[in-house]
Amino acid sequence: DGMLVSPRESCEEKIGIPLPFFSFGSMILIWIAFLYGICIMYGYNKSNLSWNGPVSPPYEPFIFKTISSYPVGNDQRVEMWRLLSVQFVHGGLGHIIGNTLCGVMLGGLLEAMTGFFFTLVVFECSIVFGAMSHSCSLPYQGLIGCSHGVYGWLGALTLCSVYGAISPSTKLRDRKWGYRLIACILVLIVCCDIAGNL
Repeated sequence: DGMLVSPRESCEEKIGIPLPFFSFGSMILIWIAFLYGICIMYGYNKSNLSWNGPVSPPYEPFIFKTISSYPVGNDQRVEMWRLLSVQFVHGGLGHIIGNTLCGVMLGGLLEAMTGFFFTLVVFECSIVFGAMSHSCSLPYQGLIGCSHGVYGWLGALTLCSVYGAISPSTKLRDRKWGYRLIACILVLIVCCDIAGNL
């Protein structure tokens, strides 16, 4: 009808689901931070690109801790940015590949079901509350990675799939989401098993 259609709307009409901008974009940012640490901060060295390689980026203020390392023992609970910055720090290729692979699958599926804002809120709240619960159970150990955000997506996806299956009034009621969820969970279990045995 002479109306302009944005590339995003055109693509969404073709594939039938919204594009998962946040879930894919957040995983790309995490990879950029990791590669910046490996290639720039460490100085490129092939030995750093190993399955159980060094923590990257090697920037201590990004690692979540409530108390600094022995023997200093400073109180770091006032450094609130660590609750969010922890998602950008990973320990080796195995850690980041496992987190981002599961994140792309689970986050992409959740974002297709619920949209950008809900996916963002679930991920960041899971990052923050996961770090806070870690500080209660293991206050003297540091925390790195975004796995607590990915598990938040898994929990939200499970609830959305169950709600969509039992509620006839919601647009989420579609069996294909249940099949995709089962496939994602199986891949997640396999990835965790492989990572644990390497």
